[in-house]
This record gives sequence, structure tokens and C-alpha cells, in this order.
Amino acid sequence: AEAVAAGWLDAAAQRRIALQHGVCPYYLGQELLRWADVVVGDVHHAFDPHGQLYGLAQSQGWKTALLVDEAHNLIDRARDMYSTSLSLARVREVLAEVPVSLRAPLRRLAHELADLGRSQAGDYEALADVPDDLADALQQVNQALGEHVQNHPLDVGPVLQFYFEVLALQRLLDRFDRHSICDLQRSAAPVALAPGGNLSLLGDDDSRDVLLSVRNIVPGHFLKERFEALHSVTLFSATLGPPDYPRQLLGLPEATAWIDVPAPFPPEHLSVRVAHQLSTRYADREASLDTLVDVLARQFAAHPGNYLAFFSSFDYLDKAAARLALRHPELPQWSQSRAMGDGARRAFLD
Repeated sequence: AEAVAAGWLDAAAQRRIALQHGVCPYYLGQELLRWADVVVGDVHHAFDPHGQLYGLAQSQGWKTALLVDEAHNLIDRARDMYSTSLSLARVREVLAEVPVSLRAPLRRLAHELADLGRSQAGDYEALADVPDDLADALQQVNQALGEHVQNHPLDVGPVLQFYFEVLALQRLLDRFDRHSICDLQRSAAPVALAPGGNLSLLGDDDSRDVLLSVRNIVPGHFLKERFEALHSVTLFSATLGPPDYPRQLLGLPEATAWIDVPAPFPPEHLSVRVAHQLSTRYADREASLDTLVDVLARQFAAHPGNYLAFFSSFDYLDKAAARLALRHPELPQWSQSRAMGDGARRAFLD
């Protein structure tokens, strides 16, 4: 009630109210979805398979209107949401920590992964499908871990996180198709075992690591149902295009409207100038610092105003800022530092 009465909640206000009442701030945020008219958040809340907003909107029958800013990033973000990996080293690590009752299915999964790695010709191979024995071993692990978590809700330890990992892999393998790639990578050299781990415990005589991955390439297969369930969606970006590319990769409906909005700035306000005499290559940077800062100073003198100067590394930025202060001390400047935390970075941008 206090959060709803506040009306507008940023992260700090939500956290303060939650902690006053001894409630997890994230949990409070999830509950407040039922009370909010407008939600501002990361795209994973609407598109990730574990995002709460989509599932809640479906169960409540909401007509949700979604606005996606910087929509050109959604393609890679969605690919990450529907990709996952599981390594043999991770299975071995968990094997050394779980109760004895869980070791048999985990040992079998480790054996199947190691066996698959040994059987392939090279260190990398794209798989047309996951072998039945490995798929069956993974399913048994999920079943065993699920029962353990359910029967020991207060004593799951390292089991719970691993359960989430193998469950995510299982779900993607269940929906595996041409929109994704399943591959296996085998390390060329042996990997160190976790403390207390040994190959005899695992029933495996091969210490090389194996990484099984499902990598999504066309997220539209998964996002299509999300778009169809929304009342309206507007994606906007300054760099999205050409139209067919994001439409096909994101699974947007064929009837999706595409609007190109002209730039709001008069074209004569844009000036592109190239300093041909100035090399910013790594080997030339020290020798060209004076020329670089003189160009900046001349530009400011000709047209005083606000300028942004971007550098490829903090080291280069620090050297240029120091040289600018030395040769042109009258020029005001602010520099980002590599030690800035989130708060300092926000203050710098403000």
C-alpha cells in the first residue's frame, strides 16, 4: 500500500520501502506489477523465458502495450536469452558436492558428455541432434534434482543453481530446431578438478573438458508468440534496418508497419570533418597527442559549446586529458575514470 501510494517508484525508493517492511525489493517489484499502469524495465522482463511480466500478463488477461527502445539491441539480447551451455567440468564440480543419492544420475551425465567428446573427430563439432543416451541422462538428472529440491527446500545448497542450469538446457533442447545451433567443444588440454574432485569418484578417466551448447541464431522462433500475445508493440531505434532483417530475425508479424522518421535536426547543423594528418593508431598515439589536443582546442575556440570526445581506452583518454590540461589550461574538461562505480558514473553523465 505504501509503494502504491508513492505513485512513482525508482529503484532506490522501491528498495527503501521494501526493506522498511522486511521484504525482498525484487519480490516487491514483481508484486507491484499488478498495481502499476506503467512499468519501465529491461527487455528481459518481457522476452526472457523466465521473465515475470509476460507470464503475469497472460494469466491476468491484460492488454499490454509494449515500447522497446534501442530495438536494434533486441536481436543479440534475445539470442542470449535463448542460448545456454553445460560443461563437463561443471558437472564434475557439482558431483563432488551433492549428496550420495544424486551421484548416480550425475555420474552418468558426466560419462555421456565425456564419451561424446571422445567420439568426435575434432575439438569442435556442430551436432544435428543430441544423442539419445545423453538426452536420457540429462532428463534423469533433471528428474532427480527436481525431486531433491522439492523434498529438501531448506537444504539445497549448490544443487538449486545447477538444477536451474540443466533445466534451462533441457527446455532449449526440447525446442531445438533450425533456429539454433547445438555444438560440442572439447578442450585440447586437461582441466583442473575442483577441490576434493577425482576421476575415480566420477567414473571417468578423461580429464579434458567438454562444453555442450545450444546457441540461438534466429530468436524470432521464440519471440513470435510474445509479440502475438501483446495488444500492441512499438520498437524504435536510430539504427534499425533494413526492414526485412529485424522483421525476420525477431519474428515480427508480416503486417508490421515500418515508419522511417526524418532526423529532427536541420542537415546544415551536421559537419563531418576528418583530420587526415592525425594518426590515432596505437604506435603513433604518444607522438600525436599534441596535434590531437590542438585540434580539440581549435574547434572549441571556433565554436564554443559542449563537445564529447571518445577514446578507445582509458589509458589513451587519461593521456589526452592530461596533455589537454597542460597545453590548453583555459579549456574546461571532465573525464570519465576507470574506477567509477555505478553512482559515480551516473553523476558523471548527469
